[in-house]
Amino acid sequence: VIGYIEPIPEEDDKYMTNEFVNDLTGNDVPPNFHASIQKGFQEVSVNGQLSGHRLLGCRYVVTDGAAHEVDSSDIAFRLAAAGGFQQAFPKAQPIILEPIMKVEITVPSEFQAAGLQSLTHRRGSITNTMPIPGDAVTVEALVPLKDMFGYSNDLRSATQGQGEFVMSFEEYQPMTSDQQEVLVQKYKDKLAGREVEQ
Repeated sequence: VIGYIEPIPEEDDKYMTNEFVNDLTGNDVPPNFHASIQKGFQEVSVNGQLSGHRLLGCRYVVTDGAAHEVDSSDIAFRLAAAGGFQQAFPKAQPIILEPIMKVEITVPSEFQAAGLQSLTHRRGSITNTMPIPGDAVTVEALVPLKDMFGYSNDLRSATQGQGEFVMSFEEYQPMTSDQQEVLVQKYKDKLAGREVEQ
């Protein structure tokens, strides 16, 4: 199986999906094996090579290949597609995207500084602050999801139980390179441990 992988541009509606493009011509790869190649790509996309998380934003284009009368089978083409992808993927300089949440906290005005600090401490980027009736303030921020675990308790502690928050998914953003390295190493260690156990 011969082909290439490329990122799907952010402007494209399919940016947060994966796309398989079949540019095969002729019968070097019999048509009944085209679906096997696509399935191989889909299977390898479920657990990404960097962190074990789903791969998104990748276009897999198959352009050529060859079949053998005896050795060609569904599983052979699935494995060939997966193997080709695994060879090309590290050369594509992949990045890990992390979910960014829109967080809105409401706190009494006297605890505004504590509320702001609770968000910035979690790598939050403050986007808006507005007073609301009743001597309270609402603060909006964008915060990585992984930094929001345990936030409810921290906010209550910082505001004497008077702060509350809501959050919703906003977008995916690239992880910082140092955090990506840590996550990749954890995944490698996990795989090494699994290999040792077997």
